[in-house]
Amino acid sequence: MTRPSATARSYAGKTPMAVHHSTTIRQLGEGAVQAVCSCGWRSAVFGADKTTGTMDPLQHAAEAADLHEWEMSLR
Repeated sequence: MTRPSATARSYAGKTPMAVHHSTTIRQLGEGAVQAVCSCGWRSAVFGADKTTGTMDPLQHAAEAADLHEWEMSLR
């Protein structure tokens, strides 16, 4: 008897759907920004505490978006 692979077990007869990931950075006001994806993923809100300049939150959000797209490309 052969055991099904982990991939086969996780989908249990369902065909995995390919999802297109398109990320954008949204400004939430008062210097707060958040990266969001077309798949529904959202990053943490950066810049809400105002301890850094405005470029730092944008950079954090951009890096979070890049990391999300990279992680999703590995699936």
